[in-house]
Amino acid sequence: MISTHVLETRSEMVWNLKTHGVVATRHLADIGLLGPDVSFAHYVWATDEDIRVLVDTGAIAVNNPGSNLRLSAGIARVRAMMEAGGRVAFGTDSISFSEREDSFAELRLASYLARMPNKFVQGRLDSLQLLRAAGDNGAAVVGWPGQLGRLAPGYLADAVLIK
Repeated sequence: MISTHVLETRSEMVWNLKTHGVVATRHLADIGLLGPDVSFAHYVWATDEDIRVLVDTGAIAVNNPGSNLRLSAGIARVRAMMEAGGRVAFGTDSISFSEREDSFAELRLASYLARMPNKFVQGRLDSLQLLRAAGDNGAAVVGWPGQLGRLAPGYLADAVLIK
């Protein structure tokens, strides 16, 4: 598994375009770095082309919504990635918004931030879709796809009960 920070800042996006003449994710694909075993922390400044490459290569974007807000990095295009068929996992990058490292609060924040304010019929992301993405894609990021990430026969699991 390979995990790296990609497109966390606007300056990184611009630098890649100026230096390589292509978007960051295209450059990483061109040098043979991308595949389903690669994850990108943050991925805030992804263009439409970056998202197409993400989908095509099977790489996973790891959204850290609280960290992105605290660092003034921006808001990742989670809805666009998921609607394009991209895999998105969720994390805190050890600097969550609430300072409690509460994964459920971060998922809720990701859902709210994906709401499109100018599209009134489009609310927050679907909770079940987010939980499934968090479980399945989170398991893939840590190298345990098909073994962790859901409560299902054949999966390793601890049960968490939430009131």
